[in-house]
Amino acid sequence: MNQDNEDETKSNISPINMLFNEILETIFAYLSGTDQLNCRLACVLWNEILCADPRLLRKSIGIHVKLRNVNPEILHPCIGIMQRNSAFKIFKITLISQSVMGNSEEQIQDQLMKFHESLLNLNFSENLRYVTEICIKYSYLNAQVFEFIFELLIQCSNVKKLTFKFEVIPEEFHWTPNLDEKWKTCNCDSIEEIHFQPETKDNRAIFFAQSFGLFESFCDKFRNIKRITGIIGYNSTFYRKYTHEIKHAWIVFNELRQLIQDDDKVKFDHLDILILNSDDLESWNYLNFDQTELKDISLKIVPFVGSFLPSPLHNYEKVKSLDFKLIVSDPYNGNFLSHFINIEDLILEISYRSDNRCFFGHESTELAKIRKVKLVTSCFEKRSDQKLICDECYNAMIKSFKNTTELSIQMDFISMKQLNLIGQELPSLEKLEIITALSESGKLQISMWPKMFNLKEITMSYNSEWIEISSISNFCMACPNLKKIHLIEIPDNGAKQIMSILIMNLKYLRIFQYNSTQTVFLVEEANGERKFTEKINSKLDEMN
Repeated sequence: MNQDNEDETKSNISPINMLFNEILETIFAYLSGTDQLNCRLACVLWNEILCADPRLLRKSIGIHVKLRNVNPEILHPCIGIMQRNSAFKIFKITLISQSVMGNSEEQIQDQLMKFHESLLNLNFSENLRYVTEICIKYSYLNAQVFEFIFELLIQCSNVKKLTFKFEVIPEEFHWTPNLDEKWKTCNCDSIEEIHFQPETKDNRAIFFAQSFGLFESFCDKFRNIKRITGIIGYNSTFYRKYTHEIKHAWIVFNELRQLIQDDDKVKFDHLDILILNSDDLESWNYLNFDQTELKDISLKIVPFVGSFLPSPLHNYEKVKSLDFKLIVSDPYNGNFLSHFINIEDLILEISYRSDNRCFFGHESTELAKIRKVKLVTSCFEKRSDQKLICDECYNAMIKSFKNTTELSIQMDFISMKQLNLIGQELPSLEKLEIITALSESGKLQISMWPKMFNLKEITMSYNSEWIEISSISNFCMACPNLKKIHLIEIPDNGAKQIMSILIMNLKYLRIFQYNSTQTVFLVEEANGERKFTEKINSKLDEMN
């Protein structure tokens, strides 16, 4: 043994380290499984304790593993721990389906064979019986995708939920006779829920009427389905066949009217509704009174022509999420959010057609359940001297958000006065994002940043004030509990100095990121010293 290794061994078995380990193990035993896993990021000793102490992790801890259909590779840092501690179980697998378009039948069968062998040979193959959820992520759907799904389901016999994340669905899809026969041999009686999840909600071109035939033929493979969620659009044949199973759908308001007219008996528990031009009292009465199991509506309002404002005669109390594109062509002096008293998540995009327009009203509304807000403003025919925001409207709006914990602002300009109002009126704010097109002359002064003691995460644009040590110190005193900072448009040569000042002044800081790179810097502690360690952002995501 060389001298370095010998010194390290002595250090590890020293009385102080042994006592420290005992204290950690005592604390560890009282934590939940999720908290125990999160502690890996705080101390390098947690992993060893996690594996070695049989008192820990008495209950099963679920792991989410990602695989690729070609040459599967393990993409989770806990796999090594799982081999040493039986409490770890794989509960979820995401299959990232790589394109095999253009390959011959022989090549596809060869890839299927390799995939099958890889599943059997992976060091967690015996653990597959614990998998209860499989997520299939693909960019283009073809018959080969279902070949790989079949191979995975053969090995995972207790799957309860299948999720499909997709970008494009072809207009026509045909099951091959061989594939159809193969699926008849698959014992999928355990599957109770199928969830379809588009990668983007905005692009409705991803869905075609012919695709209901695909969904129907696929759902037919599973005899014990209890829930179908994420269906896009309305098709009377499909809805009548799966009346009792469909629980969630994405529909435009015109499709909702058609569903009401057809008198379908489907009972939703969640709906995503898109309004392009108008709504009506009859439809909202149907949602509020006939849909007795419906508890949650996500409403998106994107006026196709002109502007749209909610009617005071309609009951919007079931709306929990609102995405509203407000086109201000005329002054609006009413508070439209007063109609949505139960919203928890708000995206508000304000488009101006002329300057100095009221857009919100001058009285605030108490939105007791609001937790997440994104505000975007844009202006047509903007002049250099134009004042974009009515101050009284802005003040009333911010005061309406007093219970929010997350706020994102994307504006051409935000003043220190407006920023101070956020600090004063949003005491529960934990996450803040400010993206502006301001020039250096209109920069936000971090040296005069308002007190935000609960703030844990911030994303903002860099400016020359970040060069001054005193300015950064004042910023840290105003936001002492920050755990993550993301600076945009920062010069590469300026990041290190800023990081060194931040780590000295923010004792809870864990992550620093600059610009749009995938690289992040994690704060790690060793021998009583805190320092940044460079990590790849995608790898960090897989650990959470």
